Amino acid sequence: MPEQTTVEVRAIAAGGKFLGNDIGGAEITVRDAATGELVAHGRVRGGSGVTQKIMAAREWGAPVPVSESSVLTVALQITEPVLLDITATGPLGSLQSARRASVQQWVAPGMDLTGPQGVQVVIAGQLVEIVEPPTHTQLTAPGAVTIRANVAMMCGCPIQAAEPGSPPPPWPQSDFDVNALVYVLDGDAPAQRVATVPMHYAGTASQFTAEWTMPAAGFYEIVVVARQTATANTGVDRTTVFCLPPSG
Repeated sequence: MPEQTTVEVRAIAAGGKFLGNDIGGAEITVRDAATGELVAHGRVRGGSGVTQKIMAAREWGAPVPVSESSVLTVALQITEPVLLDITATGPLGSLQSARRASVQQWVAPGMDLTGPQGVQVVIAGQLVEIVEPPTHTQLTAPGAVTIRANVAMMCGCPIQAAEPGSPPPPWPQSDFDVNALVYVLDGDAPAQRVATVPMHYAGTASQFTAEWTMPAAGFYEIVVVARQTATANTGVDRTTVFCLPPSG
C-alpha cells in the first residue's frame, strides 16, 4: 500500500544563501530517474535563510541550517524506494544569470527528507548584469565608454567593501575579480579581442565600473566576466556598442 513520504527541496547558491523570493526563487522539477516520469514541479517560496547561521563554520558534510529559507515541499505516495532526479533552475529574478543544477536522491517509503536533512541543490555561478552601456548602444563618434555591472551571489546577496571598525562582510569585494573583455566584430570574421579592462568596486554594494575608449568606428561586444576567487564561482554577461563610419 502506498505510503506518504515528504521531501523538502531547496536551492542554495554556492558560497551563499538560499534562493528566496527576493531573487525570484528557483524552479524545481522532480522526476523518476528510472522512467523519466515527472513526479512534481514548482517554485521554491520563502526567505533566503539566516546569514550568520549559513555562513558560520561547520564540519565538512554538516547540513546548511535551513531556518527562514525558501522551500518546495513534495508529498510522494510510494510503495518502494525510488531514485529521483531533482533539478533546480534559478535565480528566476535574473534569467540572464540563471543556471541549472541537478542531484539524485533515493527516497524510501515513510522516510521523510525534511529540514536540514532535506534536499539542497547547489547552484554555482555568479550573478552578473551589465547596467551600462545597454545593449545596442550607438555612439556618434569613437570615444569613451563607461562600463558598469551589477555583480552578486546567485542568491542576490551583495558584494561589499569592509568598513573600518565593522566585522568583515560575508562577501568582500576584494575576493572578486571582475574584467571587461572587449571584442571587435568585423563582418563574418571571428571576433577579435582588442582590450581587457579591469573593473573596480564602485563604492556601492555589488557595483563595479571601468572606462574603455573605443578606438575606431565599428561594432564591439563587451563581455563582463566576474569570478569569486574563494570558490571559482564565475558569471558572464554581454552587451554591444557600435559607431557607424562616416557616410559618403
